[in-house]
Amino acid sequence: MPDEELPAGRELDAMVAVEVLGWEITLPGADPAGWPPGADVGPVAVFHFSTRRHTAALVERRMFDNGYQCCTNGCIHTKDAPWHASFAKGPNTYHGNAKTVEHAICLAALKAKRASQ
Repeated sequence: MPDEELPAGRELDAMVAVEVLGWEITLPGADPAGWPPGADVGPVAVFHFSTRRHTAALVERRMFDNGYQCCTNGCIHTKDAPWHASFAKGPNTYHGNAKTVEHAICLAALKAKRASQ
């Protein structure tokens, strides 16, 4: 699935936790998002990076600390993805567009980190 198609939610949150923030999810029997079998809460559940603004700010801060310039804005003319986020470092800029600013931040950060590996 292309990055732009990743829906907001726990799987994207887990990818951001591991790939952007460098966290490790180690829980016996956990699914790829770090949730124990049959559980409604898990280690990543507390950090809803793609759906809550205050936790998306942690992603922005980590990217800034890693030398990226951060930009978010609303694009009222774009009905399906009215929010835009970008992270730039040197000559490269990585973009994310989504229905919410939090989702856009996570998509852009994930693209930037994957491109830098």
